[in-house]
Amino acid sequence: HKLKVYILAGGQSKRFGADKARAIIQGEPILVRQANQWSTNGYSVTVVASSIDCYSDLSLASIADERPYQGPLSGLRTVLEFHQARNLASPFIV
Repeated sequence: HKLKVYILAGGQSKRFGADKARAIIQGEPILVRQANQWSTNGYSVTVVASSIDCYSDLSLASIADERPYQGPLSGLRTVLEFHQARNLASPFIV
């Protein structure tokens, strides 16, 4: 039974000027690098994004933030409601 990690990536990146999750670091999008670090250590990784298909091209499991662009607390609430609806154990959110 793998522990579940949720990466909150549903922001607009206004100050950054582009989608921060897609910024390339050492040849990979930063979101992919972060997901790989968690999954390599045995965690199940899911991205909380503004829409379900936002990062489908990166082959990452994702769920849609129920209140996109409302900040990290909205993403946290989405994850907790997702877990509650499925009677899952408490998640680890990054």
